Amino acid sequence: MTIPCEAVPELKWHLSVGIAIGILGFLGVVVPLIRDKQWKRWEKDEKPWRRWEVAGWTACCFVLLVFELHSIGEQEEHQRLQQVNDACVQQNRFDDTVGKLDTSIKQAQKAAEESKEAVDTVTGGDTFPYMDFGDPSLQYATSHKVGKFPLRNIHVEITDSSECGTDEGFGCKYTQYLGRKTIPEINPGSFVRGAEGRFYIKDLEGDGKSPLSTHPTHLTINLSADNGEWIEYFWVYTHTPPFRMEQYDRAIRIYELLYDSQGTRNGRNLIWECQSKDFPKESLGFDLVNDPNVRMYGVPIHIKSLEQGGFKASVIPPTHVRLCNKP
Repeated sequence: MTIPCEAVPELKWHLSVGIAIGILGFLGVVVPLIRDKQWKRWEKDEKPWRRWEVAGWTACCFVLLVFELHSIGEQEEHQRLQQVNDACVQQNRFDDTVGKLDTSIKQAQKAAEESKEAVDTVTGGDTFPYMDFGDPSLQYATSHKVGKFPLRNIHVEITDSSECGTDEGFGCKYTQYLGRKTIPEINPGSFVRGAEGRFYIKDLEGDGKSPLSTHPTHLTINLSADNGEWIEYFWVYTHTPPFRMEQYDRAIRIYELLYDSQGTRNGRNLIWECQSKDFPKESLGFDLVNDPNVRMYGVPIHIKSLEQGGFKASVIPPTHVRLCNKP
């Protein structure tokens, strides 16, 4: 903000500093030289006019002294006003420079944000995918994403891990590879549901793939896109409450894969999860032991299998979990 600076008024007429005092000094030297050295100013026999002469010289000295003091005061006041004006001008220039610099920084930040958003729009930014299943038999899957940016070149590999984990411990001894799928893009804003957004497990590609088990309970899904790699763990739980139809509950956990500075994988971090309202918490847990470095929302956890002196799944500290949407 520019501060209005008061203009410095022109310096009023005055004797320059030093002139009056110079004249006074000059008179102090000359007068004694031109006057009678024997003259005594206050003797009774002196002539009367000499008293007036002395008074005149005294008055002249006082006038010159007043002129000198006045000149000094005027000069100091003018210098003070000039300094105030100079400080005001310098402050305005500084504020203007800071304002321009702040504007430049904001423009640069905005350009960087726009540039980053443009890059994220192409690469996917911090958006990540997950697969959901619309029936308890897990015959077909639908692709989804969490985040505002579209995802491209999503590679999906699904493994039946139904023999992994029990409510008594952790571990994953038996798995069945079900196949892979490539999805060109996940972008709900422009996506039309079809073969790419919804696919059947039996139609997955891959050598050595196995059929889905009769009553699958766990799936492990490896996901990758242009912006990262993830592992999804999917649980399904079907039960029939009294006087009600069969109920389908599920839970999903998404981990981002972690790599060290050498590009070697060294663990994973839980970044998103959801559960149906009636999903039994004790069914969770087998996803926590396959890597030595497992983190939940950035916080490391250290859980071993029962054989290694670990905990049951039901002992894992609870966290706030969102409800899964209807499939």
